[in-house]
Amino acid sequence: MGSKYAEAFDYRHQFHAGNVGDVWKHVALSATVRALAHGPPLTVLDTHAGAGRYRLGPTGEWTAGIGRLEALAGPLPPAIARYLELAAGRRVPDRGGTYPGSPAFIAASLRPEDRAALVELVDPVREELARHFPADVRGGDGLAVLVEMARAGGRLLAFVDPPYTRREEWGEVGDALLAAHAAHPALHALLWYPIKSLQRPQVLQRRLQQAGVRFAALDLISTPLDLKKKALNGSGVLLVNPPAGLVSDLAATLPVLGPALATQGEWSARLHGA
Repeated sequence: MGSKYAEAFDYRHQFHAGNVGDVWKHVALSATVRALAHGPPLTVLDTHAGAGRYRLGPTGEWTAGIGRLEALAGPLPPAIARYLELAAGRRVPDRGGTYPGSPAFIAASLRPEDRAALVELVDPVREELARHFPADVRGGDGLAVLVEMARAGGRLLAFVDPPYTRREEWGEVGDALLAAHAAHPALHALLWYPIKSLQRPQVLQRRLQQAGVRFAALDLISTPLDLKKKALNGSGVLLVNPPAGLVSDLAATLPVLGPALATQGEWSARLHGA
């Protein structure tokens, strides 16, 4: 599997950093880590960690994502306020502005007794990641590492964010989540997925539901699904064993994020599961 990924790899998150998908993904990620940062030590696994930090150009997909949030005024839901605080490095992008990757959002919410495990398969990307997080980086297939760590037990949050450059990834993600849950029913997981239609997310959700996995999924649609796009119509986050209060906290962000990120003046949201 590793060589197939490496040979076929054509995705560079550099071009998508800070976009509408990243906003929803990282709002949910920072809120989830924060909600679990109590009690016994926590390990957070990032299965597709990427480069860790991205330099933004003067134009790009970030302008329809985080670029739209910087004009928000008034009291904000805590999850959005926290996200904007952690992403504050984006300043004057044509003069060196940057956007943090998921490892930075994870690291910012961990306690000293917690740890992160950052997995990145692609060598040049992993080398860049290691410059930012040298103590926490490993190579290999992140989904295989997820199952391995689930079998080892312990208090675990897995953040699963594959590039979705291959149709088969949807099935592979489902296989890994089901195997990890079977090995460690108490594990927490956060899966992000792109939305161009609802077919593949619904198939994945049915698989988990039929296997008895407790989850909640929240979809944020920023472009109506009947308008076909090359870019995203929206994205979703699926939470396995979400901690108490997290789903309602994330749902409270949608009336703020939806209007801010809508591309045609329309937005919608969907909640599935527990």
